[in-house]
Amino acid sequence: MIMFYKNEKKLIDTIKYAPIILIIILFLITTYFVEKSNTKQFNDETKRITKFYRDYNNNEIKQIVHKVNEYIKTEDKNALDNLKKSLKLQVYDAYTIATKIYSDNKNRRTKKEILELIKITLKSIGKGQYFIIKGKHFLLQASNEKIKDTQSLKMILNSINDNKEGIITYSNYKNSKETPSEKISFYKKFEPLNIYIGKGEYLDTFENNLKKEIIKSIQNHNLNIKKYIFIINSNGIILASNDEKRVGKQVNLDLALKLKDMFNKDEGLFNYEKYNEGESFKKTSFIKISKKWNWILGSGYGDDELNNLIEDANKQLQIMNKNNYYNILYFGIFITTLLLIISIFISKYIEDILLNYKLKIKDEEKEFRNLFENSNIGLAISSSTGKLLNVNSKFSEILGYNSSEEIENRFWHELSNIKQDDKELYFYNKLLEEKISNYSLEKVFTNKADERKIDILINANLFKENNKIKYILFSITDITEIKEKDNLLFQQSKMASMGEMIANIAHQWRQPLSMISTLSSGLKLQKELDNLSDSYFNDSLESITKSTQYLSQTIDYFKDFFKPSENKSKFYIKEVVDKTLVLLSAELKNKDIEILQDIEDVELTSYENDIIQLFINIINNAKDAFESSSVKNKIISLSTTFNKEKNILIICIKDSAGGINSNIIDKIFDPYFTTKHRNMGTGIGLYMVSQIINKHLKGFIEVKNVNFTHQNLELIGAEFIITIPTNIK
Repeated sequence: MIMFYKNEKKLIDTIKYAPIILIIILFLITTYFVEKSNTKQFNDETKRITKFYRDYNNNEIKQIVHKVNEYIKTEDKNALDNLKKSLKLQVYDAYTIATKIYSDNKNRRTKKEILELIKITLKSIGKGQYFIIKGKHFLLQASNEKIKDTQSLKMILNSINDNKEGIITYSNYKNSKETPSEKISFYKKFEPLNIYIGKGEYLDTFENNLKKEIIKSIQNHNLNIKKYIFIINSNGIILASNDEKRVGKQVNLDLALKLKDMFNKDEGLFNYEKYNEGESFKKTSFIKISKKWNWILGSGYGDDELNNLIEDANKQLQIMNKNNYYNILYFGIFITTLLLIISIFISKYIEDILLNYKLKIKDEEKEFRNLFENSNIGLAISSSTGKLLNVNSKFSEILGYNSSEEIENRFWHELSNIKQDDKELYFYNKLLEEKISNYSLEKVFTNKADERKIDILINANLFKENNKIKYILFSITDITEIKEKDNLLFQQSKMASMGEMIANIAHQWRQPLSMISTLSSGLKLQKELDNLSDSYFNDSLESITKSTQYLSQTIDYFKDFFKPSENKSKFYIKEVVDKTLVLLSAELKNKDIEILQDIEDVELTSYENDIIQLFINIINNAKDAFESSSVKNKIISLSTTFNKEKNILIICIKDSAGGINSNIIDKIFDPYFTTKHRNMGTGIGLYMVSQIINKHLKGFIEVKNVNFTHQNLELIGAEFIITIPTNIK
């Protein structure tokens, strides 16, 4: 009682102070999870900002570089056409000047003098790049060249021969260089003096000028590009940059190595570290190789702006965490105070309730003890090891002990006499190992008082607390009288079957006995008439022998069926069906009942007579149902199916007698429940069928109404489904 009081006191103190502890724990947990949630939100936001920032900028710099590359391609593509147009315009201007000089001087100067004036004039304009050809000679060459190669001269003269104007491309030596350079020129024939006036441009000079113009345009941001562009040649020299101080300088070694790797990839993104005022930050660039001039075109962005965005988000997170902390703290103090006041009142109220319960529990405990002691069922409580701790008087009485003290502290396996070959051993061990929670079985005990054999129904149930065995409850019931009653019912059913069988066999014997009588009379008559042949004699004797064998077989089946047998045997289900139908054939034929068979023949290790008995009872039940119905097509269907995986045989017996009323279908297996006037057979027969299947054959039976088709006829009837093991152990 003192321990019980301590537990009560502990409960009341828990109610008083638990809310405070709970609130503190909830405060810490809530603060932790809120902060964790905010941190997660910050991390998610950081990832989102970073992803958006990188995706947006990566896409932007890629577009910028592609735009610059397209610009360079376009300028390069249009440059040669523009050069040709420019040369043509300049030659036309020179032609106009020559025409003017000729017109002004043709009447007062010789052609030679006029030609000299034209040479002097053209030499002084167009940066000295005009030339004049007459016949096979240059009268005027560009100031920075001299045609040394006669092959080149022939090519030029052949190109302009008989053409009034045109474009020519040829190789020439520029500025006294030893290697020729490719040059493009436009010429036009001046008819009055029979000369060709022309002007040209070296392609390398033109290309260099074009590069400078492109770089200048990019450097001066003439392409309407927001981000910076850089251009680096194949030697690592910076040609264009947002930092003009770096133009013309070599890139650093690390960057040069990364750029070298990119030459094989055409284009791509790469990252590198950039240092500014002692701090480093990540920089990302997108570059593309301009194949013609081996330029590296690139644009990039740094993470400095991204870092600022993340830092701002972090500051907001810290402010949010601080505000949440104070809000939770204030709320926690308020709730704690409120719950403390409430818990004091509740604890006082519960204290009063517990005092009342204490008295009530004492009364209930006393009442439970009375119920336990005075129960009609033998009850015993054991420990987790099977040691009996408490037994009631009925338990002792059933087993023949004078008092419970003789049984207590003994182990169940000793009391139940569990031996190595006892089937209870398996279940008992499984129960102690906690692999099953209960078991139920029948067992024969010897009454200690009078040495009488008694049938006991044992139920064992495992009770747990905190996943550990608290105790095992054993209950025992003396079912000796019930077993005797069942045996009596079984014998009644057998005797009822015997009466029907005798009438059935008598009916079956009429035909073979009549045949024997007819054949023997025929033999006698033939003998008297001295007309008995050997063949007629032998045939008659063979027919008589077959008839007597049939009579003998019927007697054997009848004798085997009623012979008591408690031993299992091996047999085939097809044999059982055939024996059953032989015993019932005359009656079935007399009632015009058609038997359908669909038998999957399987060998069984079971009780043959019991299976014949259940077949006879169910078929007789169907036969009685046909007598009470107006059904014309009387059909009984027998089928079996073998389930190899579960090692079970499923037997289906259905009839076409119209089915069972739904109000009574759940009661037909009850003892003494008979509905013979309601389309069913005797109640004992079906009750015994269920007992045979459940207890002897270790199976189960179910019944339902079914619709089925036979020879295009829609039929309705009852179907009995029996499931039994093929090998009873």
